[in-house]
Amino acid sequence: PNMIFNFTGPSSVTKSFVNPNRTINQINNIFDNLINSLVEQKNFCRFFQSSTSEMFAVNEETNLNEKSAFKPNSPYASAKFECHEKVIELSSKYDWEIVSGIMFNHESEFRKKEFLIMKIITTALQIKHSNKNELEVGSLSYIRDWLHAEDTVNAIRKIMNKPKNNNYVIGSGIGHSIEDVVKFVFNYLNLEYLEHIKVNSSLLRKGDSERIVANPQQLKNDYGWKLKYSFEETLIRLIDYKMSKNLY
Repeated sequence: PNMIFNFTGPSSVTKSFVNPNRTINQINNIFDNLINSLVEQKNFCRFFQSSTSEMFAVNEETNLNEKSAFKPNSPYASAKFECHEKVIELSSKYDWEIVSGIMFNHESEFRKKEFLIMKIITTALQIKHSNKNELEVGSLSYIRDWLHAEDTVNAIRKIMNKPKNNNYVIGSGIGHSIEDVVKFVFNYLNLEYLEHIKVNSSLLRKGDSERIVANPQQLKNDYGWKLKYSFEETLIRLIDYKMSKNLY
């Protein structure tokens, strides 16, 4: 190959606590197998490693960039961080165009329903059609950086066309609270969210940051990257897709 995109391995932080060894082994072993084979063949082709914003240390004040502190607090994040460090080492050792993309929450029509935004949309549609009466979330105040997966992939394509650095933060740079998501989805479906919402803090993960927002300035500076879809447009795409396919 002359270019590799490594998106392999499990992607659920919650499930990584259930079976940490499996998560860590899958993420690390697949990465190592790919890298070791390439080094053995002296094929230093362009390589993209999917990293995660879950690697960052708790930081409630500023938006996170490539130089922000890391302190992974889940088996999933720890495994991704180990690969991230190897990318930086390999880039220097072999003068390799190998890149770690630190991806924030990338949403699409195909996101599974156990992930937060799809859980909110699916439950709201069930309430709309009288199949359910309540949406339970761990918090309404937590803030995250959500963007459409197409914008994430467009960023990756730009990076891999001509890598200029060995790691990039890939996020919108805009934070929205869980309440922002819930309110928009319910309003779009002509529902009053306050009548159906239940906050259950036991659903929160211990040590999770209340605010995780990207600072994608390096990505913008190097490639002129910008969002195609706003936060609201992303949510509308997801809701409309679910409704058109009766997936709720």
